[in-house]
Amino acid sequence: MKERSLVLFTLLAQLAVGLFVLTGLFHGLPSTGVPHPGFVLVPLLALLAMLTSFLHLGTPINAWRAISNLRTSWLSREILFMGLFSGLSSLLTLFLWLGWGSEALQRALGWLTVLAGLALVYCMARIYMLRSLPPWHTWLTLASFYASAFLLGGLALAAIDTGLGSRGFAMGLAALLLLSIQALITIHWARHQMRPVRHLALKAAYQRPSPRSTHLAALPALRLGLGVGGVALFLLAIPAYGSVNTGLLLWPAFLITLAGEAIGRCLFYNILE
Repeated sequence: MKERSLVLFTLLAQLAVGLFVLTGLFHGLPSTGVPHPGFVLVPLLALLAMLTSFLHLGTPINAWRAISNLRTSWLSREILFMGLFSGLSSLLTLFLWLGWGSEALQRALGWLTVLAGLALVYCMARIYMLRSLPPWHTWLTLASFYASAFLLGGLALAAIDTGLGSRGFAMGLAALLLLSIQALITIHWARHQMRPVRHLALKAAYQRPSPRSTHLAALPALRLGLGVGGVALFLLAIPAYGSVNTGLLLWPAFLITLAGEAIGRCLFYNILE
């Protein structure tokens, strides 16, 4: 599928946003000048996300033109906030590492990064909310994108962090809530997913049903199954949080959930093909 790069871009960017927000929420900014690993990973994830987005362009050297229509294009706005989030998170990490700037300046950078990240996820969701696909042209798509960001960010933070302690239970409850949101949204999509492909109003766009349409019904169930499996592994790891064996559950939990979210995005692009 030629849109693999876009799937990677959205997931990596949302992961970076969720990881940054939750790292700041659980740990705050360091007073010792040594940033939390979560803050260090975020700029790397953001950079990787931008690199994968270039793979979708026929002529990457002209990528700068995509930002030229901010007034009407959600894609242009997405690119703008991707650049802002990447730049601000990198600058904050550098300031923390080298001890540059006052505490007030570092906190201001942190809040600006949070706002840029939340705006980035919003712009991403609006791109997916196509009028030609009624199941996706709804606020549920927006809720799903934010749920993905914080679910993936939370599981990634748990996997790289050994200092959450009792807060791991709070993250477990949050993961259950986010998974429940994703489950309800996926069920909604599964009920209506086939309609845009067969709808007479879309005859000009879809001259005949996609040969892949017969396989679409299994994708929502697979996405839900992977999500449930990932969160279940995370919950199993909570009682032993911080032990040497915890990583044996936390990293698979994150990767399984990531695979489920990737299937959710592939479902969207399969319908467009």
